[in-house]
Formats: sequence, C-alpha cells, structure tokens
Amino acid sequence: MDASAGRTRGIGLVIVSVALVALLLLTAAVPSAGAGIRGRAPLPAATPHVRGSGASHVGSAASHVNPFSSYKQEPAPVGITDFGIGPSGTPYEYNTSSWLDRATFERLDVNGTAAPFGTTSFLPADGLGVTLQQNVVLVFHDSGQTYYYWVQNVAGITPGGCPPGTAPVFSNNQWEILVGSCPSNPLAPQHNTTSYVYFVNDVYNFSASGPEGAPLYPSSIQGNGLVYGGVVYAAAAENLPGNQITLAFPSTIQLKVVSVPVGNEPEVAFEYNDGYGWQTYDVARFPFATNVTGGSSFQVNGYSYNPDGLFTDSELDLGGFGDGTYSSLANTSLSMAMYYWNGHDYQAPPNAYNFGGDTAESVDYARVASQFDPTTGDVGSSIVNATTGTALGPLYTRGQVAELQVEPSIAAGNLSYGGQNHSFVGGLYRQTIAPGTYDLTLWSSGGALIWNAGVTLAAGQFLSFAPPTYLTFVEQGLPSGSIWSVVVSGIEERARVGPSGPSAIAFTATTGKYLFDVVGPPGYAATPANGTVSVAGAPETVSVAFTLTAPATYALTFTESGLPSGATWSVVLNGVEQTGTAGSSIVFEVENGVYSYSVSGPSGYAPSPASGTVTVRGTPVTVPVMFGASSASAVGEIPLTAGAAPVVPYRGESSGLSGALGE
Repeated sequence: MDASAGRTRGIGLVIVSVALVALLLLTAAVPSAGAGIRGRAPLPAATPHVRGSGASHVGSAASHVNPFSSYKQEPAPVGITDFGIGPSGTPYEYNTSSWLDRATFERLDVNGTAAPFGTTSFLPADGLGVTLQQNVVLVFHDSGQTYYYWVQNVAGITPGGCPPGTAPVFSNNQWEILVGSCPSNPLAPQHNTTSYVYFVNDVYNFSASGPEGAPLYPSSIQGNGLVYGGVVYAAAAENLPGNQITLAFPSTIQLKVVSVPVGNEPEVAFEYNDGYGWQTYDVARFPFATNVTGGSSFQVNGYSYNPDGLFTDSELDLGGFGDGTYSSLANTSLSMAMYYWNGHDYQAPPNAYNFGGDTAESVDYARVASQFDPTTGDVGSSIVNATTGTALGPLYTRGQVAELQVEPSIAAGNLSYGGQNHSFVGGLYRQTIAPGTYDLTLWSSGGALIWNAGVTLAAGQFLSFAPPTYLTFVEQGLPSGSIWSVVVSGIEERARVGPSGPSAIAFTATTGKYLFDVVGPPGYAATPANGTVSVAGAPETVSVAFTLTAPATYALTFTESGLPSGATWSVVLNGVEQTGTAGSSIVFEVENGVYSYSVSGPSGYAPSPASGTVTVRGTPVTVPVMFGASSASAVGEIPLTAGAAPVVPYRGESSGLSGALGE
C-alpha cells in the first residue's frame, strides 16, 4: 500500500498473558497488498493497524484535511470529534491547555468483539466490551523543532460488572488475564445494567512518519508508565478510587487531560472521574525539551496533517476493546460531550463530526445523532445500537448551534442556567450552546447574587454582551461562614463567605456618587466602615478589610426533658450557675473553648449526663439533658462544685479561632 495512505492508531496494550498473545497473533496476520490494509504482530505492544483509504494525504498540498481519509463507513470509532473543519470544508486552528470530556451510559452491551484489520472472525463475546477514548495531540516547539505526541486517556468498559475471563486487566505495570470470573452468557441481563471499568493511557510520537510514528525513547518521556518496544508509552491507574470497579448504569465517566508546563518542561496530566471524584493517575513529562518556546498545548488543526500523516484533532471515541479490534454493539445507549479550556471556562467546540480518525479501535451497529438540550444548553452526541449503522459525517456545525459570551465586571464567578453552575475566570464566560431561551444568573465567587436576566439564542447566533456596570465591595479577613452586608443609598445586600476565599457584594450603578455603610459579624470591624464612592461609567470596586476586635461568642444551650411541670433544674458552667424550669432551656454565651459543666435537678430525679465537657468551635452547641427517676442511693448525690474543672478558652489564638470558624 502507498505509504502516504490514511492510517489509524490503536490503544497500545502490553500483553503478558501467553494465551491472549497467541489469540491476538492469530487475528493480526498481514493481508496481501491487494487487501488495502497492513499491520504488524502486537508484540511487545499491540499497536494500531493501517487502514487503506485511497486518499493520499501525507504531504498533500491541499488547503485542509479530509475527515474521511481514514474512515468512510462503519466499523469506525464513533462519538464526537473536532477535526478543525467547519461548514463547507472551511479549516480552522486553535490551541488549548486542557480537554474535559464526558460520557453518560444508560446501558451497554456487545454481541462480540472482532479481530483487528476488519476480519470477520469474532473473539469470544464473554466480557469483551468497548473503550471510551479521549484522543488529543500535544504540540510544542523545542530548539527549532516541532514535536507532535498523540495522547490517549482511556476507560476500558466490559459489560457485566466484573473482570471478564478473556479481557486484560492492568496490574503491577503489566496486563494480566482474570479467568472464570464472569458469566458465560454474553447477553445476560446484567450486561446492560452494570459494567467493569478501568483506566489506561498511551502516548505515541507523531513527530515523523513511520509504522508507529517516530521512535519513542525512555529518556524522552517519563511518568508512572513505561516505554514499550520503542513506540508507545503506557500507564494505568492503580489503587485509586473508581478504578477497576463495577459501575451501575446510568453512570457518567469523565476524562480530562491537562498540559501545564512545569518550568520550561512540557507535561501532561491524565485524570478521570466516574463518580469518585477527580483522580490524577499519571503525569507524563518530556525532560529532553529544555528550550521550549511558546509553551505546550493540545492542538486542533484543520489546515494540514501532522508529520505522521494523521489528524491533529480532538476526539472522544467509542471504540473496540483494544489492539485495533472492533465491537458489535447490542443493547446500548449513551450520550457524549466534549469541552476545551478557552482560557476562561470549558467550552464545547463550534463544529463536530460523529466519528474519529486517528484511532484503530471501532464499533459497528451504532447510530450517532447530535444531541441539543434546550434546558441545560448542552451540545453533544447520542449513541444507540441499530440494525444499520450511522452515516459518517458532520455531527453539528456552527450554523446549528449558538455561542454565548458574557463579559461581567467581576474577575471570577459563576454563571448559572438550566440548573447548572458554570465557573469562569478572567472576567469572561463563553460557551457553545443549544439554541433556546435561558434564565442567566451571575454569582460572585463568594456566592453573592449579582445579576439576573433572560436571553434567547437562535441557531447560528453569536450573542455577546456585558451586564450592567457594578459597584462591587470585596471583603478580606472574614472566616468561612461569616455573613456581612453593605448598604448603598438605602439598599442592603448580604453575602456569606464561602470556603473558596473572599466574597463580594455587587450593586448595579449609573454614573454618580454613592454613600455606603458596611456591617460585619459580631467581633469584627470593617475598614472602611462607611464613606462615599464615585462611579464614572465603569465598574468600581471597594476593598473592605475586616479585623477581629473581640472574640466572637456562641450560644451553648442545655435543653431538658423528663421533669414534671413546675420543677426547677440548674447548670453550673465556669463557676456561673443558671436555673430553669421544666420545659425551658438554659443558655450561656461563650467564646470558643472547652468547658466543664454539672447539672442538678429536684430531689428524686437524676440528670443524664450529670456532668461532662463540651467544646465550642465557631458554631452554637446544644447539650440535651434527660432526667429520670433516681434510685435511693442516687438521691442526694453532690454534683461537681462550681469552678471545679478548668476552662480552656481559645482567647488570643487568632489562627485557632479562624480555623475553628472555617470548619
């Protein structure tokens, strides 16, 4: 086959089981040249096959890439891909430091997994499944050379909810086979209700053309994984929450890659979240790159192919189980969405196709459709099994979606709509959004309500606007949970300090002068506490510093039960005695500290507890006391005398006080 023909890459599974290696070798025979495909045996890394497409695009002088140069029909990797190609084949290019992709599985099953290179011989169906692949290309420039690395962040998913008898599982830096742990019936009911999930990553060198791209040396890349066969770097998540577990459907799996150079050295962090929180399971570094200019980033480039003749794109693919296999979908339903970091927030790409082009793993009997949610604004794809596969092509274009851009006067905060909060930084929020009507609410990072309005977006519309000018007050010095307020021209707004840092209170304002007053929580003084501020057609910010003037006090409440009506009882705390009647509470106002107390009641009734210690740390505390009939021996017991036990206040320990209030 012509060396310039379209090629695809697969997940590099390092197989150490002799039985499985033999099975894969039987299906990896190189066909004749007339078959239009070629490949190599998967040792030591089960790497991608080469798919002839008749489209010679390596080194082509074409002004843009052809998304169909690798796949024209199923079996193919399906999902959502940004090739950098817009309507009418118009190319574009952009760089980003991070991709965050999401797939929500309602159900999943496969009828079987076929051998690589398009042969019809199916591997045993028991336990074999699919991969969810986040495929991106890292690009950086070092010492005058441009480097391209294909980065895969992968979730392996086997229907049935347990490690299957024929599927590899990564453990101790090698792939192993777990035998006899799954049902033999591939269509058992649990196959579309649960799945076994594990996470792996691969890196290939696309900086030059070759059977697997350019060579990859152990000295070129370092992380939790290893370089196998000089062609692929591979690592897997181990001993982390959410890895190698059973997930019940419906379930959401998120994959994230982040490129943030440390010093001048490029690196990629691999993360996943399947309901157990974000887990970083590998950070791959490129220590040879000591003279990087312009940083490192993931690139989408629709103008040209990379040096290995493949796409410089971003793909979220549903593919075969590994080693270039393809899986035949059965009872399956899921949705996908992908987002790139635009410098302010994670945004869906403006154009997308329903299939990928760089990976060799694929599926058939899949129907892919665009999915627009007019409530949440989400844009993505839906995949279900079908008797006939989907037609490969555009998923959506810029003309079918809308783009919303909001430029608030605060540097960071949250824009909420459709029941979801979207955080942003850098004074701007931008999103590719489904056409529809939305109720937008702007919040400060501290949780203060700033602005609310409704907007309607039509397909193909770009809507950009700046909310009204704000007079914003930003506090410093208050512990988390504190409530403070500002009064401007008789209008009061309040805010609660959140755990993430200082909070803000904002007012819409026109040009003019405004009187203000600041009110803080007890024990704190504001600077300035009041004054005049001028607004001249632009946002104005007033910084308010709070300082601790006196220790705050909190209610320490003792409640009673069990006494007859009219009976009296008492509590001694720090040498101070208070008395109450049945059904009433006894309340002390105390500072943070550890206190000893004693309780007494009328003759014939014994309190529980009769004495003890209680800790007050930044919040009110209630101690319930239950009275019961006492035995004869208990009548006349002498309670602890007032002041017998020491009091250990937190007075003067400002850092301890702040910590307590922040809990």
